[in-house]
Amino acid sequence: MLSYILCVTVLIGAQCQAVLVEPKRECGLAPVYHGDIPDAYAIVFNEAFTLSEVQAILGGVVGPGLVIEKINCNFVVSWAEVTISSVERMELVRALSSVQFVQGVYGVALAENWGLDRINQRLLPLDSDYLTPRCVVTKVCTALDAPNIYLIDTGILYTHEEFEGRAKPHYDHFPDEGYNGIDIEGHGTHVAGIAGGKTFGVSKNANLWSVRIFNKDGVATSKGIWHGLLSVFNDGQLPAVINLSIVSASSLLDKFGTLIIRNIQNRDRIPVIVAAGNKDSDAGDYWPANSNIVTVVGATDSNDVRATFSNVGEYVNLFAPGVDIESAGIGSDTEVVTKSGTSMSTPYVTGIASRIKTQVPGATAEEVLFKMNYFATKDVVVDAAGTPNRLFYGCHP
Repeated sequence: MLSYILCVTVLIGAQCQAVLVEPKRECGLAPVYHGDIPDAYAIVFNEAFTLSEVQAILGGVVGPGLVIEKINCNFVVSWAEVTISSVERMELVRALSSVQFVQGVYGVALAENWGLDRINQRLLPLDSDYLTPRCVVTKVCTALDAPNIYLIDTGILYTHEEFEGRAKPHYDHFPDEGYNGIDIEGHGTHVAGIAGGKTFGVSKNANLWSVRIFNKDGVATSKGIWHGLLSVFNDGQLPAVINLSIVSASSLLDKFGTLIIRNIQNRDRIPVIVAAGNKDSDAGDYWPANSNIVTVVGATDSNDVRATFSNVGEYVNLFAPGVDIESAGIGSDTEVVTKSGTSMSTPYVTGIASRIKTQVPGATAEEVLFKMNYFATKDVVVDAAGTPNRLFYGCHP
């Protein structure tokens, strides 16, 4: 399993103030949510500020132990990347009345075909029927009906034959590397193939948009996740679904990431589908699963047994195939590779969610999840380990 460090940034304000999180101040201090990377934080303010206002607010507390790395301005939010290495400076920041909370930096990991066969039937054994007319999986749509799937990942190999020209660049967090969203690691291409490949994919006519947040060395920062999410908010095409096959590497909350997702879902009604994680532990310990506003997907094998690695618990909404899944590789434009992980389970659900959004563009993220939960096959997953026992089913009326 591949692990990557995600260095988190610092946020300072949002125009969508009605949906800000509301953490409580104690003893006059803004709360702090610690990460696992020393001295790197996101400072989240309680209203929108200009660049000069940010500089003025923080200017009074800058000094030994607080360094502003960079200040960014965005349509939705503005934020600064900072290093806070002293307790004294942290306390000064938390005491500012304009600070809502402080978010720590953390590491994240990528969470990684018979799956199409499994999601179009209720019970085993598999019948080798991948194309069932009643399934939304095979619904024929015109180009105008094509949904948009935004894959926040390692990129996509656009030229792979699975994508038929439907895979395109949307955002690359490392433009100076010159890849323009092209995948050089393999994870994102495999995920995209499951979501919308012509052979292995669920939503076979979807536009597959690359949101590349991992650099050529396989390293990502939370700036990448946040900027990637915001790029969809600012410039995304509707109807749309976002796929996040990543999890935090350690137990923590990301209030900033949750804030951005809430803005996206409230304004544009874009479902966000995320991996439960591959630690065989409680998904509620890891972000984004623990944001409580996303659809969380665990993994099963071809015998409907929970994958030994799959995270579990009340935050997991659905199980889907995630062991030995074939999809597109990056070795050539025809390569097929096999991977396992909740990363592979997630795009099955993303693909169907995108079809639902095509049929009912005004459906909220909650309504899409409700429909998928309602039609899921109940009580067939072996060793669900306290997780709601719902196996994803792709055939919806």
